[in-house]
Order: sequence, then C-alpha cells, then structure tokens
Amino acid sequence: LWTKVPTVASGTNTTLYLYYDKTQIENIAYVGYTNSASAAAVWDSNFVFVNHCNTQPQTQTMAGAPLATTIYDSTAYNNDSTVSTIDSNDWVLTTAGPVYKFDTAAGDRIEFGNQPSVQIVSSFTAEVLCKNYTFSATTPGRQVFGKGLSQPTNNRTSWALEQNTVNKGSFGICNTGVESSAIKVTAAGTMTANTWDYVVGRYIPSTSINLWLNAASEATHTTTIYSTIYNSTDALMAGVSYRVDTAANNFDGEITEVRLSKIIRSDAWLKATYYTLLDQMVTVSGVEGSPSYYYDGYVKE
Repeated sequence: LWTKVPTVASGTNTTLYLYYDKTQIENIAYVGYTNSASAAAVWDSNFVFVNHCNTQPQTQTMAGAPLATTIYDSTAYNNDSTVSTIDSNDWVLTTAGPVYKFDTAAGDRIEFGNQPSVQIVSSFTAEVLCKNYTFSATTPGRQVFGKGLSQPTNNRTSWALEQNTVNKGSFGICNTGVESSAIKVTAAGTMTANTWDYVVGRYIPSTSINLWLNAASEATHTTTIYSTIYNSTDALMAGVSYRVDTAANNFDGEITEVRLSKIIRSDAWLKATYYTLLDQMVTVSGVEGSPSYYYDGYVKE
C-alpha cells in the first residue's frame, strides 16, 4: 500500500489514519491499482519511473521468446515494459512483496523503453531494492539497473548500478557511450548474499556522483565530474549487463522495487525510503477513536 501525504516530520511521529467502508462502491478517484490515474498521483512529477514488480508475466510459449505481458510503470509517464525474458515462474510473492527473479544463465532482463522522460543527461537519482543470490568473480561484475549497452562494440553506455567482484555496490556514469570512459564510485561496505540491499546512485553534473547503500551514504566522487552524460538510445533495463550479456555478468537474484527520478533525492528522503521498503518505517496500531483531523489523499495498491 503506497499513499501520498503532505509532509512527514523527521523529529517526531506522524499519525496517519486509514478508513474504509466495505459497503461503499469503489473510490476510483483516490484508490487504484498500478496504471490507474489515482495510482500515478501518489508519485510526484520528478519520479519518471517507479516499478513495484507487481505484474505477473505470462508463461513463455517458447524458450527465449519475448513476453507480451505489460509490466506497468506506476508514474504518469507510463514507462511500461513489454520486452522481458522472465516468465510467470520468475514472479514470486515474498515477505518483501512481489519480486522478479533473474537467472544469470538465461540472461533474464526487463527493458522499460527509451521514452524522452528516461533520456536523462543531467541530475538524477536511481534506486533499486535487490537481493543477490551469488556474486560474480569475473570483472566487471553484475549490473542490477541501468541504461545503455557496450557489448562489446555498441558503445551506448549512459549509467549503471551494479554489484562488483568484491561484493560491493557500484555506480557509474559515462559521457561518451564508451564504457572505458565511465566515472565510478564504489561502496565502502559489502553486500550480503540473500539479504535485501537498497542501492542508490545520484548524479549532480560537474559536482559529484554518490552511492547510497541501505541506510547511509557510502561513497562520493567529486573529481572531474562530467557536466552531462551520454544520452543512450538503449532502453532502461534491469537484470542484464550493459557490457557483456553472459552468465558471469548478468544479475543473479531478486528485485522488488526500481525507481528513477529526474532530481536529486535528499539523504533524509533516501533513509525514509529504505526503512519504508523494508517495512520498518510505519508502526500499525489498533482501531482508533475519532481522529483529530482527516486527510483526503491518494492511495494505491
């Protein structure tokens, strides 16, 4: 359940009330599923892509064939995916919510298109909540979420969040499309197999690139930062390596949330998001008496 509220205080608890009437007809103006207008209203206009991995793909009729099932973007930008090599067996309900499972050998991936809203060459924030089954021992590691290909001569790399060969998160940007020109920042802390990790990359033109891991900023690079990055013609992608599409370089694990914003999200925002995604932000209490106020907001899923 995702909802939009005006403000949440950082120094004190914020009380929210959820009311429903099972005899009332559907309130489609304020409550809806992914791909509805009310669902899109949850996310501010700076979110250009949000995927909760809550669409079950159809079963493949032929090995390796693209699937027709649309995997919906939750924002108003409609960066939906119809190109995927995962099927119904790769969609699982877990305690963290619905997840997509990616198999390195199969080269599982989801392509979310290349609409103008995701052709970002200036400030952005990319977020993913993922679980690694295994870590690659082969350089350069495994990509989780990114844009652009360089396999091996396409030279269309824009940016990528990945797991490197020493079990650390990594974030890189490129201004030429050639992967060898990428500027990268690597986390100080390591990622743990079969554990949920919240990995975030932030790019401020001419200033810095930053990698956030779980509840804290891990590393920042400020030397010779590009003023703009390469505008790749390739799709926004999850699960497949932007360098070489091989078992050694493709993501091996689960993804349950993927987001892209065209602004820099603050440290406080990211910390709150991390705890929210792990269901550690909100404490649910019993039935309340009459509330002191009502908020008529948007709710989805």
